Amino acid sequence: MTGCQANPAVENDISYQEFSPETVQEQLDADTLVEAVLTMNKPLCGTIENVVQRDNCLVKIADAQFVEKARIAADRKSCSGIQEEVTKKQCELIVEDILADREAQEDVQKEAEHVQSLVDGQDLKGCAKLKDENFREQCEINIYNRMALESKDESHCEKIDPKDLREDCKAQF
Repeated sequence: MTGCQANPAVENDISYQEFSPETVQEQLDADTLVEAVLTMNKPLCGTIENVVQRDNCLVKIADAQFVEKARIAADRKSCSGIQEEVTKKQCELIVEDILADREAQEDVQKEAEHVQSLVDGQDLKGCAKLKDENFREQCEINIYNRMALESKDESHCEKIDPKDLREDCKAQF
């Protein structure tokens, strides 16, 4: 996921490209803009003398708020109110990443539930059909371990690989 920063779309877009400070006041305005956006402080934008920079500051903060709303809601529609196109695209990508992560987590959860049902039913054939190798191995290990415990027969432990888990199974007796 790309959400390492609080507002990556806005923070990455802060630049002086459209405004090159030439005086001390212009530099102060530029520094104030950056500070206001990073702290999400709209009143600080009001202290910027340059009207273009003041408006830019307000737009960036508003856009950052839309990004945050979209991120929290995982809703692409929340990106639509963003004024700066670059930030809007970044917002959409952030939401897509969040949705993809959620879908992947749901898939893993469903697979884990399926594995648990196989273990509960001691269905080794079902385990063998699992596509994910980790789930397949864990399924088989859990079944052999359960079989050993329920039958009080540690010979089932011999079917467990890797060796350390086999030994753990035997240690229960």
